[in-house]
Amino acid sequence: MAHRAVGGLRANTSLEEQWQEVHAESLATLRQVVSRSQGSALEPAFLGTLPPQALSGLRQAEAHAREELGATSALLLEQVATHEVLLEAMYDVHTAAMNDVARLSPKQASDRGTHGLGTSPADRCAALATALRAYEAELQLKQASVHAVRAGMPTLELQALLVSWEAQQQGQSAHGQRPSSAPAPPQGAPGGSGQLGIPRKSPAHWAPRPLPGCSS
Repeated sequence: MAHRAVGGLRANTSLEEQWQEVHAESLATLRQVVSRSQGSALEPAFLGTLPPQALSGLRQAEAHAREELGATSALLLEQVATHEVLLEAMYDVHTAAMNDVARLSPKQASDRGTHGLGTSPADRCAALATALRAYEAELQLKQASVHAVRAGMPTLELQALLVSWEAQQQGQSAHGQRPSSAPAPPQGAPGGSGQLGIPRKSPAHWAPRPLPGCSS
């Protein structure tokens, strides 16, 4: 049974690696969104001096930029949905580890090996739960960012969200070593990785799961 708990940690490590890949992709996408959300910096008085042909060309360029922003925002939504699916898979790994520990005797569940220098099945199950809470907080920030983008929040607030996403890169993906919580989203926001082959669904319906303790 201890081997199955170790297998759970390895499965979760694989999911964490995929999370980091999608995080890098979604971070690049958010950078594009922030860059494209800045709009035209030209003053209306100056625009009034332009000949009709130049003004028409400028308007066409702005319309094209809005289309690109919409497509990039849709890609960001897909990537955040992929994060949700990965987190659901992490929940399943934790549930399996928790069920394994529940089948053990208290002595087996707390066995840390020779001289007590290893980690017990209960320790490994608890480590999975600790990592899950950090990933939940990170996903909530990402969902808030998608909401902010779709709500057309000002560029300065989007830049603040981008800084928060970039700060997440500083965390370790190993069990229990990620930041304990994600930076708070800006006021007013709610709490492609096609190569991974992961189905996607809308993150709007996701909610954190309760994580019972790991005991026999």
